[in-house]
Amino acid sequence: MTTLLQTPRLRLRAFTPEDAPRLAALDADTDVLRYIGQPMATSLQGYEEFIAALEQKYYANKESSPLYGFWAAEERETGTFLGWYLLRPALDYRFAKEAEYEAGQVEIGYRFHHAVWGKGYATEGAQELVRRALMEERTKAIVSLALVENRASTRVMEKCGLVPDGEVVLPGYAMRGIRYKLLKTA
Repeated sequence: MTTLLQTPRLRLRAFTPEDAPRLAALDADTDVLRYIGQPMATSLQGYEEFIAALEQKYYANKESSPLYGFWAAEERETGTFLGWYLLRPALDYRFAKEAEYEAGQVEIGYRFHHAVWGKGYATEGAQELVRRALMEERTKAIVSLALVENRASTRVMEKCGLVPDGEVVLPGYAMRGIRYKLLKTA
């Protein structure tokens, strides 16, 4: 199991095939999907295929930053799976065109079990990922996007230093998205 980083309360690690049921359980929670729309997969096999694709695209890709990928977030003390983070080239996002993302921008995202919302986990890991991504030479900006009513997610972005950067129309969503950005300085 590859550990990316640790914070005071979290361990971020690469997903393994054994995580497929954990991802399926996370996406089965209607509260979690309220602002996302649909799960990442519709079967256990679909989640296994998603994890295998992560290995090829990010974890084993020597051209990719070692920070890029989807990262399982576990509570350090207990090993309990809490959710995940993503850090990737912004152009990998399926709505990159609509969001007007550009080369050199890095997207951050997260998804956590409803039971741990409001405990600061999303912010804790996201702040460390943002800090590390900004240290990379190729990073020009950190970007993220959430639906305008998803105030919990946008608060995390703001706590990481990102600022609102415009609204976005997302295909298939009735609600507009709001793009956040943090430009790299110096």
